[in-house]
Amino acid sequence: MDISQINAIGRTAWEVAALRAAESERPDRLFTDPYAALFLDAAGIPMEPDPAKQDLVAILGEQAAVRTRFLDETLLAAGCRQAVLVASGMDSRAYRLEWPAGTEVFELDQEPVLRFKQEVMVAHPARAVHHPVDVDLRADWPPLLRQAGFRPDEPTAWLAEGLLYALDAGAADGLLDAITGLSAPGSVLAFDHVQDSAALRAALTRISPGLAALWQSGPIDPEDWLRGHGWTPEVSELAQVANSYGRGVHPAYDPATEGAAHSWLARATRT
Repeated sequence: MDISQINAIGRTAWEVAALRAAESERPDRLFTDPYAALFLDAAGIPMEPDPAKQDLVAILGEQAAVRTRFLDETLLAAGCRQAVLVASGMDSRAYRLEWPAGTEVFELDQEPVLRFKQEVMVAHPARAVHHPVDVDLRADWPPLLRQAGFRPDEPTAWLAEGLLYALDAGAADGLLDAITGLSAPGSVLAFDHVQDSAALRAALTRISPGLAALWQSGPIDPEDWLRGHGWTPEVSELAQVANSYGRGVHPAYDPATEGAAHSWLARATRT
């Protein structure tokens, strides 16, 4: 399958798919994603990680597993009948989660990514009313979402997974402004975010300088950021959530480690 039109940021989604595929095979798995392996196979990427990427698995594996479980639970507990997956990548939640009947799921991403997923998933029915929406998040995307059938007067469950770390503070504000403008009271926003730090950047640079270069500041303080845009936040450290699932975290995210970065998991309600 041709993936040549998917850019470098889009291709990071396969790294996450590989982590989800590996987690799905664990006897103590936190979730099951049977479609992650399909995406890898279609892209010609082996499921078994390259030995050179073992450090990547070590630093991101548990983080990806814990955040996926947390975000899955948050989206379903929101009780909203429409959900928006922002920069969805190789996300398969429209297909694997037990959405209430009639729920509409809108996936926002660039056309080559969405086309690849639709070709892979053609034989697999979604568990929701599924709307792929071709957008560039750097442009004015809310009108395109509304044209796809999105209803801003209805409460919405929003997901921004693996995204905020790649935005600077201004871009993060712009994204949240757009989401807030489309969110009726009772809407829920779920996301993860990792603080930039010397320890994390050093660990990522050892794996891949290109990966480290993707890390931006994002929101410096997620709680203040959310409150300032009219949301009531509930922000937890990754290590705290991981412990509740019986998992640990890489030292780069462990608050007990000197110089470690904050790694946040957040849910917030529009008030």
